[in-house]
Amino acid sequence: MKKDNLILKFMVTCWCLVNLLGGILAQSKNESNIVVKVGAVIDISSNETVGKIGLSCINMSLSDFYLSHSHYKTRIQLIVRDSHRDVVAAAAHGNSY
Repeated sequence: MKKDNLILKFMVTCWCLVNLLGGILAQSKNESNIVVKVGAVIDISSNETVGKIGLSCINMSLSDFYLSHSHYKTRIQLIVRDSHRDVVAAAAHGNSY
C-alpha cells in the first residue's frame, strides 16, 4: 500500500510539471486556440487508486500529445466529475452538459 501511495505521488508530481510546462508553451505559441470540452466521469473518491491513476494518465497523455503537436489549434478541456461509486449518478453527470 505504501508503494502504491509513493507511485501515485510521483505520477501526480510528474503530471503537474508536464502540465505546467505544456500550458506555458501553449500560451506563448498561440493565443487563438479552439477549446473543445470533453467530460469524464471517474471514481476518484474511493479508496482504490485506479480512478486517480486513470485520471493522471489521461491528463499526462493530453499534455504529451500537445507538447509534440503544438501547432494544433484545437485544445481539449477535460471536465472531470466524480461518480462516487454510483453508476446512476455517473450517468446523470454525463447528461448535465
